[in-house]
Amino acid sequence: MLNDEMGFHDQRLKFERLAFRLGVETWRLRNQFETTGDETGRRTACTLSTTDDDGADICLAYTEQWVSARRRAGLRFKSSNLRFVVVGIDAEAPLQFRLEWAARHGPEAGPLAFPGHEAAHPHWQFEADSNWTIQDPETTVEVEIAEPEEEIDLGGGGSANLNLAPTAPNSPLHWFHRLHFPARAMWHERLRSIPGEPEGQQHEPHNTAEIDHWVLSAVRYIRHEFGRYA
Repeated sequence: MLNDEMGFHDQRLKFERLAFRLGVETWRLRNQFETTGDETGRRTACTLSTTDDDGADICLAYTEQWVSARRRAGLRFKSSNLRFVVVGIDAEAPLQFRLEWAARHGPEAGPLAFPGHEAAHPHWQFEADSNWTIQDPETTVEVEIAEPEEEIDLGGGGSANLNLAPTAPNSPLHWFHRLHFPARAMWHERLRSIPGEPEGQQHEPHNTAEIDHWVLSAVRYIRHEFGRYA
């Protein structure tokens, strides 16, 4: 479906299985014919859109995670993670943001719960790069970036996102990439107590069709917005 959406008749986008860890199956979208990515070498699967003057591109990376269901055959959905990266701009680091959807999960024998301590699901997360966080122009902070398959962050930040651009620990916004911005918060239905009523902003997909529609719609929307305003 993603190949059809992007017009790739050669079916260049395929899913690659990453290392199996603690019962979690992680699949990454990859491009078998070309390599795309930002200036730091972080991988993306394809370019979604390019500005008219070829001054910037917006690229897509995607991973999906499933958990082995020991008590029954098959897998249980864990998370769907889109990452959008704007490259080609004159900046210390590329602008990137993520759209993530995690389901309830937990011990096989225990109750399932959403990760992130009442964080919204699905949600957006935005990276705070060095353009925003380094206040002293004379100061340079070097951050070593690991390969994506080695940096799947299952704690702290909430859903199983790819923590690909960690903010420098001593920066004034080192916490910014952990904030969860709701993508489906039903706040209009009634006034809610926050924290205390996370169910109004925590949702999970009911079937694979909802995941497909969500991913494809997000790709279409971001590509449209970038093409209209960039």
